[in-house]
Amino acid sequence: MKNEIVLLDVTCLTPQKQLIKAFCTDSNFETSLETLSQLVRMGWTLISVDYSCIGRDSALPLPIEAIDGSSLKEPMKKLEQEWMLLLKKKRIW
Repeated sequence: MKNEIVLLDVTCLTPQKQLIKAFCTDSNFETSLETLSQLVRMGWTLISVDYSCIGRDSALPLPIEAIDGSSLKEPMKKLEQEWMLLLKKKRIW
């Protein structure tokens, strides 16, 4: 997900219950998730978020229940480290 332009198609409610539909772009997936978490911390309610990369045909719906306002930076970093460790291990068949 690095080095690609991230596109988020976001539908949400403001704290005043106004329905907002917006497209957000970023060069980093993790930063995009942090932005969504910040909106939730400010009282916004996510209804749907679809993730895609510019130049790709399909979008992936994100699990909005996982975006609860807490920071996702450290858990994502930990997962990345675990994945890298698993990828480095030799396969034993």
